[in-house]
Amino acid sequence: MDGPEDANRGGTRASRRFTTLEGWREVQGGLLVAAGSTVAAMVPNPAYDPEWPLPEDAATDRTRQSRMYFSEKGGAWNHHGQAGLWPNGPTTYATVMKDEGAVQHGQLGVLAEGEGEDDLLEEDVNPPFHVFSRRRKWFIIVTIGVAGLFSGLSSNIYLPSLAAIAKDLQVSLGDVSLTITTYLVVQGVSPLFWGSLSDTLGRRPIYIYSFSVYIVSNIVLSLSPNFPVLLVFRGVQAAGSASTVSIGNGVIQDIATPDERGAFISFYQAIRNFSIAVGPVIGGLLANFLGFRSVFVFLLVTSSLVLATIAVFLPETLRTIAGNGSLRLSGIHQPLIRRFVKEKHALEEPDFMGPRPKVTLATFLRPLVLLGQKDILVSLVFGGTVYTVWSMVVASTTGLFKDLFQLNDLLLGLVFLPNGLGTIVGSAIAGKLMTREFVRSERIYLQRYPSATPPSKNKKDLPPNFPIEHARLRHAPWISALFIVATALYGFTVLPAAQLSIVARPGWIAVPLVLQFLIAATSNAVFAINTTLVADLCPGMGASATAINNLVRCGMGAVGVGLVDSMLGALGAAATFLGLGILTEGRPIDDLPNTFRDAISIAQRFAVRFLWIDALCIVQDSRADWEREATTMGRVYANALCNIAAASSDSPGGGLFRTRDPEELRPGLPTTLLQVLYFTEEQVFWECFVEQKCEAFPYGIPGSVSSKKRDMSNIIYSTQGHNAMSQQGCSISPQGLKTWNNLVQEYSRCEFTKTSDKLFALAGLASIFCDWSRDEYIAGLWKSNLAIQLCYSVWETKLKHPSEYRAPSWSWASLDEHIQFPGSLERATAHISILAANSRQSLTIRGHLSQATFEPKAQHLDGNVVLNINGRHVNACINPDTVDIKTQEVEMLTILTLLSYPTAERGAENPIEVECLVLEPVLTTATETYRRIGILNTYMREGLASLGVCIQKDNSGTLKDVTLSDVNLI
Repeated sequence: MDGPEDANRGGTRASRRFTTLEGWREVQGGLLVAAGSTVAAMVPNPAYDPEWPLPEDAATDRTRQSRMYFSEKGGAWNHHGQAGLWPNGPTTYATVMKDEGAVQHGQLGVLAEGEGEDDLLEEDVNPPFHVFSRRRKWFIIVTIGVAGLFSGLSSNIYLPSLAAIAKDLQVSLGDVSLTITTYLVVQGVSPLFWGSLSDTLGRRPIYIYSFSVYIVSNIVLSLSPNFPVLLVFRGVQAAGSASTVSIGNGVIQDIATPDERGAFISFYQAIRNFSIAVGPVIGGLLANFLGFRSVFVFLLVTSSLVLATIAVFLPETLRTIAGNGSLRLSGIHQPLIRRFVKEKHALEEPDFMGPRPKVTLATFLRPLVLLGQKDILVSLVFGGTVYTVWSMVVASTTGLFKDLFQLNDLLLGLVFLPNGLGTIVGSAIAGKLMTREFVRSERIYLQRYPSATPPSKNKKDLPPNFPIEHARLRHAPWISALFIVATALYGFTVLPAAQLSIVARPGWIAVPLVLQFLIAATSNAVFAINTTLVADLCPGMGASATAINNLVRCGMGAVGVGLVDSMLGALGAAATFLGLGILTEGRPIDDLPNTFRDAISIAQRFAVRFLWIDALCIVQDSRADWEREATTMGRVYANALCNIAAASSDSPGGGLFRTRDPEELRPGLPTTLLQVLYFTEEQVFWECFVEQKCEAFPYGIPGSVSSKKRDMSNIIYSTQGHNAMSQQGCSISPQGLKTWNNLVQEYSRCEFTKTSDKLFALAGLASIFCDWSRDEYIAGLWKSNLAIQLCYSVWETKLKHPSEYRAPSWSWASLDEHIQFPGSLERATAHISILAANSRQSLTIRGHLSQATFEPKAQHLDGNVVLNINGRHVNACINPDTVDIKTQEVEMLTILTLLSYPTAERGAENPIEVECLVLEPVLTTATETYRRIGILNTYMREGLASLGVCIQKDNSGTLKDVTLSDVNLI
């Protein structure tokens, strides 16, 4: 959805991970609003526009072909030394995908003596993602689930004892609550340490080390003589137990394929959440009969048993160490039982023993980098908000129920049982739903791409155009809505009897407990969905992803738990929990600007559930974020049903719809995008590759489709595109270059509110050309044909040179003018050679320089100027790049001879023309440094000789008897 303010900029912006246009929070009517004011791209549906040319084979889909490499210093794609292009055939494509997955995980095939290539292909191309049987995988899930019990158990088993601890240590209940806050803070931070180490050194060693820390802390806590010792070692206890959650998620990512991951994570979370159900009951029993210190003795004994189980049975799963489970393990990575009982399947020796990974400060900071990815950050913040509200409900239970319902420690433990059961039920339901939706999304995906590899069989990662966000988040809206309603009502059920007399009636305690069950079930369903999605978005970083998830959740949760008592005291239970429910609800659609709301209405009318809006996806005041996201615009357009342009709105609040007189409708012609709905003052236009329509011409605007547009359609969407774009070597073909030049010419006519976006806005199309031609893209030009591309000129000089730098002077992107390229340059001869190119700084060229002065008294022919070059009068045409460049006011012009090409229209006397750059010296420390100020053209023989060009017998040009100089253009 484009408005004049960001008309072209918005059309190019995208968000990493959202190239499938899914995954943001869902709002009214099942519509997902992903971003803001200028672009709305809808999920593709080929039936909407049957004539839109789509690829016949998924392997030729440009989304999956995209191999774009973007330089932070300048936006250059260079495929030299990079992986080759995707093959077109479905069989070959599947082979490459499987091969790539195998190499990724270190399974390199070596031919044994007498072994054929066919055997090698069959064995190495189709290895299982993991060799463990389904039964053994479930054993590992149960083991790590039991290990993960202690993170939640250590927190919840403690809750019924708060009053007893305050009495025993002679401190207030508020002081004891600080131990919960301390636990949550350390619980959030410590996985950054342990999780990063487990992604580097292995899962098994970190399990053993962290459990050792946990056991030591429980020994001290069971003897705690005073409150400071309790406070400090509760933090140490959290440091030892919290990491088990992130390491467990890393193990699941090591052994589970994407279709298994949702069920495994949900079951793993359900086992861990079992502690939330039984922990308070056990804690209440122990505290009531044996005192609060017995709680830590219980944790000491059970954790020691679990550590022994891990040491004996749990194998190393980190893929950089264990591969897919087929590599032989040794040392601490080998479970003790394997010293006595051998594996049933044959084990392989590692192909090579690399150096031990170094653990540096960057190892621990690596998870924080994930916060810079907006899709991950949004998921984490939403999950953290739900976690905070749930934690505040749980943490306030003891204080609210003890006084309101007059319960002892044993009964307080039983009060937490519905909450614990809710966590188990919610996780189990979420797992079932995610598995079902993954299968459903995979079926739809394979219908659209019938020859694609099934995502569930992927050995490496999900395809970039697989709608994983949709598969995971489809049920999130109603789950979140139920959570909000239950939270908002909960506060009214725990009001004092003086405010709500019904509370004093027998059995009323069941009402808030039922709501606690719903809050726990829905919140933990959100956690399961959230955790699975973040794991999907962070392949190979399972433990780190969970660690950063814990950091956000526990950090926000610690703040909430620290404030809940004060909020209850100041606002009361009803206002507190009603406010928390409203906080989780998010922003209503009615609060959005008019243009956003209109776009949502259009999407709903078209029965499209997903909407991508630019301004909410891109950090609007971050140039770095814009430069990073703009490069993915090709994928956004490739997967969009259509785009919406607010052509008559001057702001996000302007809206799309206008009141107008149908009788005044008149034909109009919009500009060129893939599939666009234009909302203008007069009428609505539709444009696609095949035709253009409007309200005045509902069956098509006469003569609105050019052959050039059809050519571009064929190049982008057909399997012949690669042949049309590339030629021998890494260079763009003449046909591809002509198409690119035509695109730039039309594109340069567009107006930008922020002209600094000009070069990046074309990045998506550039990636397609780069993908097929394997040429190097440099500031809007192609390296293999740089001499031809430098010959661009301004159609009609009207504007001054931009004050803000956005591209080198030799690039058309540095100008705001309408650009044109000379035609018929197939037989052109370049007279320069490129020595070095940097899209942000300089272009180093070796060529012939000439010095020229104006001859104001000489006769001007055909409106051209007469120059004095080496004592000869030369009639030439000079086109300055901007209106503020007065070439005739310059005492001395520097001319760089670019190329020559034969021309029949000049006759035998003047068979060729020469194109030259007009340069202006720049005072820098480097010698021979210039900036471009215009283009010069001449065809007179005396002019050619003055510029060092000699005419050959075949009417081509060549440099002869001239001095070549190395020239730096900036």
